[in-house]
Amino acid sequence: MFPDEFHLQCLGVFLEPCGQLHHTVNVKNIFIALIERLATFALREGVSSIPKDVQLFDIFSAKVGNTIASP
Repeated sequence: MFPDEFHLQCLGVFLEPCGQLHHTVNVKNIFIALIERLATFALREGVSSIPKDVQLFDIFSAKVGNTIASP
């Protein structure tokens, strides 16, 4: 299991291939689980523990949009 800090730094790279997963994979559950994990991390460590250069909303918005647009 990777630490939460790792997921923060690699978020875009992790989410990018989600649109290429097999159509039976429930990508929504992957997104929800990751959002919940990062939210728990932010509550536990404090929001200031999220680096300012990691724009969570922007990253999720772009990657979810790309995943929805994938055939």
